[in-house]
Amino acid sequence: MKHVHDGWLWLCLVAVTLRAGEAGRPATETPTAPYFVVVTGGELLRGVYADGHTQFLARTLRPWGLECVGSLCVGDVAADLTRALEFASKAAPLVIVTGGLGPTDDDITRQTLAAFTGIPLREDADVLADMERRFGRERLARYPHLRRQAMVPSRGGWLPNPNGTAVGLVFDTGERWFVALPGPPGELRPMVREHLLPRLRERFGLRRPGPSVTLRFAGIGESQIDAVIHEKVGLPEGLMLSSIFQAGRVDLTLALPAGSPDATNRLARLAAAVRRELGDRIYAEGDRTLEEVVLEELGRRGVRLLVVETDGIVGADLAGCGLAAEVVAGVVAAPNVGGLRELLARGLGATSGERPGRGGSDGGTLWEEATALGRRLGVGAVLLAAETAGETAGGEEGVVECRFRVGAGPAVRGRFKRPGAGPEGRARLATAILDWCRGTMAGRRFP
Repeated sequence: MKHVHDGWLWLCLVAVTLRAGEAGRPATETPTAPYFVVVTGGELLRGVYADGHTQFLARTLRPWGLECVGSLCVGDVAADLTRALEFASKAAPLVIVTGGLGPTDDDITRQTLAAFTGIPLREDADVLADMERRFGRERLARYPHLRRQAMVPSRGGWLPNPNGTAVGLVFDTGERWFVALPGPPGELRPMVREHLLPRLRERFGLRRPGPSVTLRFAGIGESQIDAVIHEKVGLPEGLMLSSIFQAGRVDLTLALPAGSPDATNRLARLAAAVRRELGDRIYAEGDRTLEEVVLEELGRRGVRLLVVETDGIVGADLAGCGLAAEVVAGVVAAPNVGGLRELLARGLGATSGERPGRGGSDGGTLWEEATALGRRLGVGAVLLAAETAGETAGGEEGVVECRFRVGAGPAVRGRFKRPGAGPEGRARLATAILDWCRGTMAGRRFP
């Protein structure tokens, strides 16, 4: 990140301190400890990625009585990070920094925190031994920059990272804790749940959270959910209600404080009331993803799925699910319909330029070729999602034509308008298609 405006720039500043009685927390609840999040990464300020760390930390730590009082996003510049630490440390006794723990020159979190806190770094023998097991001694000797990841604070300690090479760091000044976490979500999230939370419970004397339930929605917005709940369900006294919206999905968490009379049963009744009003839009409860729900239903029916698409977004989402190896037979993806036809032809044994299948409209032939490949692979379910503008008769710009068939049932058609360009638009499109598949298998139709 280049220095801008007098040498530094803070962007994405969100510093919101909730007070007793504000939305999202009952007036009787007092947080055990406030904390501040500092998210690092020049790619965030360039708009390449969105900050998901603050959202995850707030949702994970809040039930334990830790209240996020603000979040700053800064680039990979030591001076900017230092200023962010100065601001954050005045606001909270706990500061959590994400990213910048790798071996490259722009990974400056470790050294900047050491300089800011005055806590020297030391090489930890256990961390180094683990790195030697991962990389080998010869590689560590050949690339000494990798070895810097074994440097940990001399006061505070470190957090294990079984999913990567950068351990978490804890700088303990006595009055404040500064925690540094790796940037990749696949490393940060399990580290927080499995290693940071136990340390925080011990350090801040956190209480166990009260009962909560998370309902996961697709195909409906936060404002619609909120209106239905307030108008038709009603909220009991003391309820903590929070929601997270991402990629066309909404996670609604209902929670009651620990010690609330009959809290578990009250929460169950409330969740049941929400389901009665919005059940068609709820795809799961708890941590199950939409991808898991779709693949679980296909697995329950004993069929495997072939995905044929012009973007690759649905196949990519499904491939990240643990059930994919058992349920997804394959994904055929190309940038356009012509590329799909070429790949399908090869899959069916035709030479380049040949197109197997019967006549009919181009769209019909594409579906016939997709189902023919499905039969060859022995799969029981086929999903076709193709943007056919300029490729087929009637194809509309920005519209994805879908067909989905499971078993011997009829093929169901769907049409989806792209909700926007870029990663967010593609993610929302994948959500819409997957939720349509879910609804189709449940015997429902979604507009």
